[in-house]
Amino acid sequence: MGHNNDGSNVNLDPHGVRSAGMKTAGDGRAAELRDKSERLETLTRISTTAVSTDELDRVLETVVSELARFLTVSYVSVAVLEPPKRTYQLMASSVSDPETGELTTESTDDRFPLAGSAVQHVVGTRMPVIRHDLAEQVAGGGFPEEQRLADAGMAACVFIPMMGRRGIDGVLVMASRERLDLTADDLSFLETVAEQITGVLDRDSYRQRLRKRRGRLAIINQIGRKTMAQFDLIDMLDDTASSIQRYFGYFDVGIFLVDDSVGDVVLMAQAGGYQELTTVGYRQKIGTGLVGTCAETGETILANDVTQDPRRVVAFPGEATIGAELCVALRTGDNIMGVLNVESREVGAFDEEDVDALETFAGQIAQTIDNARLYEETRQLKEFNENVIRTMPAALVVVDLDLRVQIVNETFCRLRGRPREDVIGADISQLFAPRLLGEGGLVAAIHKALDEGESVDMPTIKGVIPGNADRLFHLHVAPVGLGTRQCAMVLLEDVTRAVEHAYQLSMLRQINEAVQTTLDLKRLLRLVLTCVTSRQALGFDRAILLMVNRATGHLEGRLAVGPDDPDSTPAAHDEMGEYRQSFKEVLRDAKDDRPDEELPLYPIASQLKLSLHSDELVVRCVQEKRVEHVTDARSDERVSDSFQSIIGSNHFVAVPVIAKDEAVGLIVADNLHSEAEITSDKIELLTIFANHAGLAIENAEAYDALHKQISKLQEAYKELRATQDKLVQSEKLAAVGEVAAHVAHEIRNPLVTIGGFARSMRRQIGDDHPCSHSVQIMIDEVSRLEKILANVMDFSKPSAPWKRPSRLNQIIDNVCVLLADAAEAADAELNKDLAPDLPLVMIDAEQIKQALLNIVKNALESLGPEGGQVDISSRLEDGAVRIDISDTGKGIPEDTISKLFDPFFTTRPDGTGLGLAVTKKIIVDHEGDIEVNSKLGVGTTFTITLPADIPAKSARRGSASNAKATPKPTARNQRDGITKQEEATHE
Repeated sequence: MGHNNDGSNVNLDPHGVRSAGMKTAGDGRAAELRDKSERLETLTRISTTAVSTDELDRVLETVVSELARFLTVSYVSVAVLEPPKRTYQLMASSVSDPETGELTTESTDDRFPLAGSAVQHVVGTRMPVIRHDLAEQVAGGGFPEEQRLADAGMAACVFIPMMGRRGIDGVLVMASRERLDLTADDLSFLETVAEQITGVLDRDSYRQRLRKRRGRLAIINQIGRKTMAQFDLIDMLDDTASSIQRYFGYFDVGIFLVDDSVGDVVLMAQAGGYQELTTVGYRQKIGTGLVGTCAETGETILANDVTQDPRRVVAFPGEATIGAELCVALRTGDNIMGVLNVESREVGAFDEEDVDALETFAGQIAQTIDNARLYEETRQLKEFNENVIRTMPAALVVVDLDLRVQIVNETFCRLRGRPREDVIGADISQLFAPRLLGEGGLVAAIHKALDEGESVDMPTIKGVIPGNADRLFHLHVAPVGLGTRQCAMVLLEDVTRAVEHAYQLSMLRQINEAVQTTLDLKRLLRLVLTCVTSRQALGFDRAILLMVNRATGHLEGRLAVGPDDPDSTPAAHDEMGEYRQSFKEVLRDAKDDRPDEELPLYPIASQLKLSLHSDELVVRCVQEKRVEHVTDARSDERVSDSFQSIIGSNHFVAVPVIAKDEAVGLIVADNLHSEAEITSDKIELLTIFANHAGLAIENAEAYDALHKQISKLQEAYKELRATQDKLVQSEKLAAVGEVAAHVAHEIRNPLVTIGGFARSMRRQIGDDHPCSHSVQIMIDEVSRLEKILANVMDFSKPSAPWKRPSRLNQIIDNVCVLLADAAEAADAELNKDLAPDLPLVMIDAEQIKQALLNIVKNALESLGPEGGQVDISSRLEDGAVRIDISDTGKGIPEDTISKLFDPFFTTRPDGTGLGLAVTKKIIVDHEGDIEVNSKLGVGTTFTITLPADIPAKSARRGSASNAKATPKPTARNQRDGITKQEEATHE
């Protein structure tokens, strides 16, 4: 006998699985052969599928279908371990419908923690786990997977380890809606099935690695070509770091160069998460930290759990979050030039492919550093080879001291549109734009090169060569020797496409960052259209935003940005190509505090309201999520006359704003005033931007809705909490009242008898009797108990308030008169600050007086022997009368304030703990509220709030007869009178 994992006793074979039952020799042999035959056929079909396809879904579907032939399997899934084996992923699952038996198979990417899971148990033991009764197992506290299977209606399950070439790759999970009776042969068969699935996973993993490697090689080649093409060392390092970080998704990439003069490695370029935390120029000693160690040894360092590496140095607090780090030396031969360092926040983030890729990059970077240094050293020492000059892609002109052309290449001749023989010997005034020569500084730069031997860079200049006014050039003027003559070289690099492309990418990145980080919907919409119309951004003259209103079924104009006349259109840049505004200034312009209604183009947006069921072109753009470029709106049948007349433009582009594959709006942009061409590049950029804007708008709308919902929930929670507190207090007071009434009733008669006999004995024995002192103590204690009993009776059976229109200030004055002697005895000042315009309030004057007496007397008693002051004020606030009673006493501890109004809670040895409980009940019965604020060593303030609204008839009646009105007397009031009010107290 053995035990199942669920605790039930079963027959086990050496593998822990029940053996098949005994059969007759003939029948058992035949059944065994049939079972083996079926299993063999099943394995054949599964193997055929596994070999013929790499789709895990199809393999699982076949597995479930085949297993159902002789096992009641309803669910199959594959759980694959993820490095560094802290989680596992459900790669795919297949479930059969309980009614039709139809299979549903799908791929998933659900991930679960490995710790404490059944998968971890199977991986650790390398043994299957069988649960014959999931309900019983879950009731006793099973694994999380067992709970999920039980919730899905499964009655039994089995977990089979999937053994791969490198160990256990994962676990095959099978479950059934019925009990699973598995034999040793069944288990062996399932283990074979698991091996088949493992093979599919291995092949899929291998293919993914191949695809990843091919992709990385392509990226390496692309970055390598870009790197090798640069000669400026700093720009090259910056571009390389940015490209590696962008393409490979590392958290941070840093390039350090060795400074042999001081024995440091210096951060020269960085991209990623640390750009805001560190600065270029950061230094670290060679031999210190992972980077310094790599620079010292030249060996690659892979720390997939950097927290466990003793060489690690945390340079700044943000670096403490890093989980893995990879350092590769930049070297040529034995010369170590620096270190390429990449970091990730995930432990185990790097593998051998990362090492190979970065070592390849390191070689390219080292070689490029050599090239850049060599270029800088030799550029000014060697004469240009005329044959090379003629074929170089950049335009080049060499002039002598008289500013006449001595050498020119074919590129310049093509740009100038003149043959080479016409250019040679010509004065440069015949070749370049007049403004460039004088105001632009070309002549001065040439003279500086000729006279002082200094080179001059003139970056990004427009209007250099007549006939090419729109092209941008980078000019480099340098001294060169031409034989024995001193000359100056003018190198013209056409950077038009590069600058435009780089600027567009940079602009789009900045725009998207600004848009994605804005959650204020109004500001976001203003920012979106400002970016569309800014000359430093997309550069359209005007932009109109229409939003989809699903509730009304319309596409409605929401906002329009741009000038309403041609004279207000800003210039993009001046004649020399220098941009006038920075992007930060563009963002500042978007913070226009004017209401939308005051913007010049608001009338256009307000008129646009189109049915989502119409055939209008812009509506179809939204419905079909497509971009439309309209070049002649007046003759385009898809554009209605009304729409064209509203926007007033014959040439525009309509781009849908899409979020999560749904169009939420539309941007209509045009160049009405400048009449500039709307190019395909501009449309592509606007389309990309609109997609990002769509997500940002959706996020902002969701944030706005969430914020409103949170506010509503907070208010509802406050109301619910207040109601709950009042209900709990009411129930507590009612329960304590019942107990107090019963106790008071039971001890009243014995207490009266004891007091009577004690007073009788006192009269009989006289003052000289030895027991007279003891009898007097009995009398005093009985009197004290009678007072306590009276307080209990007041608490347990208080009379309902008899409300009449009353003057609250008059009641406060009466309280101060009653407690004047007590204040004097306490060496206290009793101050009043009563609002003269208080309205009449509907209250039981005697009960309110009782409540005020309790609070004021407590305030006097809190002052202590050194005295102090008690301030009483009244005022009308938000339709209610508010009374503040403040003292300068010792204060109340914070943990005591919440118990002040609890019955029988007191801090005085002789207190009953009922005074403030009765006070709060009186205020609550008057539909008011009482609050306490206290600070130790400063004092305490009790605030009473009572409703000020009273019926009109009662107000008139109260005004006419207020002097005569007195509260309806009760038997207890008549009995106790003012003496009882003066004695009421609670600590």
